[in-house]
Amino acid sequence: MIYITSDKDCCGCGACSQICSTKCITLKEDDKGFVYPIVNVSACIGCNLCNKVCPMENITKNRKPLDVYAVKNTDDKQRLLSSSGGVFSVLAEFVIGRGGVVFGAKFDENFNVYHSYAECNEGIEDFKGAKYVQSLTGDSFRQAKNYLKQNRQVLYSGTPCQIAGLKLYLGKKYDNLTTVEIVCHGVPSPLILREYIHSFNVGGKQTVTDIKFRDKSTGWHSYSVLIMDGQGIIAKERASDNLYMKGFLKNLYLRPSCFNCRFKIRNSYADFTIGDFWGIEKISTKFDDKKGCSVVLLNNKKAIEMFNELSVEKLKVSFKEAWKENMAIIRCMNKIDEPRSKVFWRIYQKEGLNAIKKVLEETNVSNRVKEVRHKILLKRGIWSLLHNIKKYMQLKLIEYGKK
Repeated sequence: MIYITSDKDCCGCGACSQICSTKCITLKEDDKGFVYPIVNVSACIGCNLCNKVCPMENITKNRKPLDVYAVKNTDDKQRLLSSSGGVFSVLAEFVIGRGGVVFGAKFDENFNVYHSYAECNEGIEDFKGAKYVQSLTGDSFRQAKNYLKQNRQVLYSGTPCQIAGLKLYLGKKYDNLTTVEIVCHGVPSPLILREYIHSFNVGGKQTVTDIKFRDKSTGWHSYSVLIMDGQGIIAKERASDNLYMKGFLKNLYLRPSCFNCRFKIRNSYADFTIGDFWGIEKISTKFDDKKGCSVVLLNNKKAIEMFNELSVEKLKVSFKEAWKENMAIIRCMNKIDEPRSKVFWRIYQKEGLNAIKKVLEETNVSNRVKEVRHKILLKRGIWSLLHNIKKYMQLKLIEYGKK
């Protein structure tokens, strides 16, 4: 039976809920907006499948990508609508062109993000573009498995932990499955995004109809956030000035497990890893046309074979060149920000979204962050000491036994 003792031990992938045959596991949102499994113990039959598919309990072996490329979609219109170089569109259309099914994340009418699927090129439009919030996988693992059993080609895209959850849920290799993970900075709270969007509503009625986190009208390197209603744009800001993005990029409201992510590239379950190729202008000014460029990591032979069939503009680079200015490829968010996040949530309980400004701007908050940081370091120090004492005692017992 899945049992979460710490919020850091669950990534919210939903694999445990989807694998449960008695449906005794449901995902419930906590006071920070993140979902965690709740088990109806009386309905549990003790099969332990939930533990077997939990990616937090099953880490894959370390590995490096086989090949790395800077990539651009040759269709400038598609690239403009994409967050970076438009690679996802090429992959999705490739699979759909072979009668396949594509799974991705989309907004619902209340700006919750959830996984769905498409069987035509028009259907993948909702999957395009960055959505800086954690998505719900719902029943998508089950749906993907059903299509795989029908021998349909399936492309499943998501965060690294979601791809890990899918692979463990499936339990075996499917040659007709292609998985694509995004280079993940960490997943922000759906609660904070909902409140941010509601702050634009007028007269208690929802007026916001769309949000674009990566509008390129101000350039790819200096993208903007657009908030729209039925009449047009009601707010447009550079991402560096946008309240929600500033809090996200400073890791104020990431899921707790993101501060100790176990699914970076060396522990990847995915065939492809894609994201923005920040720093491409330092590698090739010619390749960087300011319209967007993707980094593409080919993690196995299957990805290499598929990539070679795609019609894209590409430039081969080294792994180090790829992650040099894209540290999210190889490591999780700085743990130094974890205390700041804790302070944010304390202030948020009293002041709502104003907590973002307070934590980022007020100097007296720094002292509170330091206090939390010291407490965390003290706890870790005590835990490490006790762990070392335990190991020492175990060695002594072994030695004593030999005598």
